[in-house]
Amino acid sequence: MSDRTVQSSSVALPRLASSIDVAAVVLLALVGAILFSLPLGLPVAARAVLAVPLLLFVPGYAVVAALYPAARRETETTVDGPTAIERAALAVGLSLFVVPLVGVAVEAVWSLTLVPVLDTVAAVTIAAGVIALVRRERLPVGERFEVTTPLRRALAGTTERPKTQVFLIVAVLLSVAAVGAGGVVATADSGQEVTEFYLTTDGPDGERVMATAETIGNESVHELVVESPERPGANYTVVARTGIATDRGVVEERTLGRTSLTLGDGGTGTATYALDLERGDRPLELTYLLYEGEPPGEPSRESAVRWLRVRIR
Repeated sequence: MSDRTVQSSSVALPRLASSIDVAAVVLLALVGAILFSLPLGLPVAARAVLAVPLLLFVPGYAVVAALYPAARRETETTVDGPTAIERAALAVGLSLFVVPLVGVAVEAVWSLTLVPVLDTVAAVTIAAGVIALVRRERLPVGERFEVTTPLRRALAGTTERPKTQVFLIVAVLLSVAAVGAGGVVATADSGQEVTEFYLTTDGPDGERVMATAETIGNESVHELVVESPERPGANYTVVARTGIATDRGVVEERTLGRTSLTLGDGGTGTATYALDLERGDRPLELTYLLYEGEPPGEPSRESAVRWLRVRIR
């Protein structure tokens, strides 16, 4: 093996070590978003267990990595950068800050369901991960944060402090897992099933894509999809309503119609809608309300199992 090859390998390995953690969270976010977007029929418990790290740790870790690309440095007079346990704690804390903001943004243009939230969280995670990788790449190799460093020191028994950090990191991760397990138990005990409710339309290449305010027009044909993998054969009713969107809210609201649908063997049901609305130059707000069985006499978002809202400008 030539000296040039040895030198190249010695440079590549530290670079890999300093980016493997960010690459892992970005990959986890991407794979998670894909798994939840596909109609795989995952059980409720599996979906909950997968969603916990994707919502409570992964986005925060990517943001922390972007904010603190360098390893912790300690001198006799100064301390610069968080410890490994502080990074883990910040990852959870920032996730609890980022995810609600994502939820607000999604709710403003869509309904607050798991798939669009996870897709948006994945996008935020990937963006933060790219920033983290760029910032680390600009630092000298010896100054970059490496997730393996405190673990390697602890396992080697060189100091007591890294051992404590590792134990604390494990404790934080176990706490996150416990929250996820509690969510699974609570879901099972309450008897509620995960139900996804979203719109699709024809994309530029003819494939079905998630519908947005930009893809739904006055005469748009779109498909409403209901997914509840644990409830094949369940009966639902969709109430379509529309009104004029103003700064004070929705006025002149009226019901367009009701559609009944039954979930197939895979726990999925669809209904096709063709819009032909007279609105002039006023923006419309289109709302779909989902009910199990028959809806009440006065349907509303508060009484619906799920709801979708799209503004047509």
